[in-house]
Amino acid sequence: MDYNTMKYFLNLTKGKILELDLTGTGVSYEALRDIEPLLLRCENLWLGENNLNMEAVQVIADVLQGSESLTCLGLGWSNIGDEELLTLSSAIRIKRKLQELWMEGNRVSDTGLLSLSDLTPNPLKKVVAIWNDQTDSETFYNDDSITVNFTDDETWESWGEWVIKRCEVSSNEKLVMVLHKVCNVPVHCLEAQWAKAFYKELSNLIERRIECCTEDDMCKKLKKFEGILKL
Repeated sequence: MDYNTMKYFLNLTKGKILELDLTGTGVSYEALRDIEPLLLRCENLWLGENNLNMEAVQVIADVLQGSESLTCLGLGWSNIGDEELLTLSSAIRIKRKLQELWMEGNRVSDTGLLSLSDLTPNPLKKVVAIWNDQTDSETFYNDDSITVNFTDDETWESWGEWVIKRCEVSSNEKLVMVLHKVCNVPVHCLEAQWAKAFYKELSNLIERRIECCTEDDMCKKLKKFEGILKL
């Protein structure tokens, strides 16, 4: 019902759609294909926290190839890897309109990021790839367009607040899934003052969850991550 309502009202609009946020809605390949004409009109499109298979990624690639509007795409926590990113990077080259690509918490390696090397800083001015599967190397640290670690940039504070809010409304199962990525970072990634504050707040959230948790197995998992963050 929510999906049909959204589609109905968006079909009443004309021109560009400034922002469409489908984060964590369980949107499927079939749904994305159905609303592809609407996606083509979006300037900012957020599809994170959905399990996007290759079929769904192909729809997004088709949008990137055909859209004159899309400049910002969010795919955080969507389970994409190098193969999916290669499909997207090939599509970005067609129109060269996309300026920001957010894909934190996925399975992208250094190899996958290399597929974007000729697209930064033009047209891609910002690529956020924190909490992926990159090795602890200096490969991309000198590329100002690609972010694999936290910086002292002011923009991270509001981003971190958004991540914490998403964690607060997540179930314990989903929180643990996020923590597997969030807690698996090299020490040097935590040097920024903002990052230290973020992980402290995350640790406090885990502590509150443990106090309310009634499942022994889940408590053990949460306590494991609590211990990691206190090291």
